[in-house]
Amino acid sequence: MALLNGVTAFRLENAPPLLEKPKVSFLIPLRNESSRIEILLKKLKGLTYPYLEIILLNDESTDETGKLLQEYSGAFFKYVNGKPLPPGWIGKSWACFQLSQIASGEVLLFCDADVEMSPKSVERTVAWMQSQNADAVTALPFQKMETVWEKAIIPFVMHLPILGLVPLRWVAALKNKSLVVANGQWFGIQKTAYEKVGGHESVKSSLLEDMDLAKNLVKEGSPVLPVVGVKDLEVRMYRSWKEIEEGFTKNLFYLAGGSLGGVVFVFCFSSILYFVPLTSLGLLGGLIFLRVICLWTFQSSWKTLLLHPVGLLGILWLLVRSSFAHYRQKIVWRGRKVIPT
Repeated sequence: MALLNGVTAFRLENAPPLLEKPKVSFLIPLRNESSRIEILLKKLKGLTYPYLEIILLNDESTDETGKLLQEYSGAFFKYVNGKPLPPGWIGKSWACFQLSQIASGEVLLFCDADVEMSPKSVERTVAWMQSQNADAVTALPFQKMETVWEKAIIPFVMHLPILGLVPLRWVAALKNKSLVVANGQWFGIQKTAYEKVGGHESVKSSLLEDMDLAKNLVKEGSPVLPVVGVKDLEVRMYRSWKEIEEGFTKNLFYLAGGSLGGVVFVFCFSSILYFVPLTSLGLLGGLIFLRVICLWTFQSSWKTLLLHPVGLLGILWLLVRSSFAHYRQKIVWRGRKVIPT
């Protein structure tokens, strides 16, 4: 499966020519992102898509985010202050919902504040949406990893499961909820399809709002197309062990199914799949082959391969930690206590 995906997956940079040029609303929620605003605005200013409105929402930041947005606010983007988080909502879903209410585009493109995009990334996303008749397109960016912990752990979440378990090129055509791939770092969707499924209000309490929104779309017959975007998009998810621990504690439990049985299955399956080959020379060759395909597909550092044992132990520990934290309802993200319902 990994080899098949590495060869056949749609790539953002290979997008066909645009058939039409609908208005696109480029929507970015920001919470405590003051250190990234200058780079973000520089990238946004370089976008070449002609019919584009850019809306940035300050989601109750406690740092200088709001002040900087107000200072830089100009002709090429709109800045709004988010409203207080209502009961029953998760922060990101609430921020995205508010953005969707302001947007006037035919296509909504949700993007995280830490994503760096190429000038043609928007038009290429729209082009794939048109050429494949998809109601939504989600991209898998290049994951910038600098610390040892990033290189060791992030591939176990963002690369290996996706590449090894899901036929990326055919996901949209299959329209199967169990095969959905969605990445909230870059998620474009037709506004009509978004409204049909209830938008982010339908996933307001979800910690995996991107996946659950995509499942709602597929349930209604709307294809969701995943593309590999490593040449057009770059993101650094976490910058330290503390950020990795907080981030994956928040969502690993639900990535494993959100139940004790799911966690036990994923723990055992991952242990067998990624540890047992280390005990056999023949099996080790297969594991190395899998990791090399991932390196090639996602343009990762070869050091991620060498750090495989560290990453495996780290991700198993984080899975257990995430499970205990969820059962004890002790999840904190960006300074907010999170209690999903």
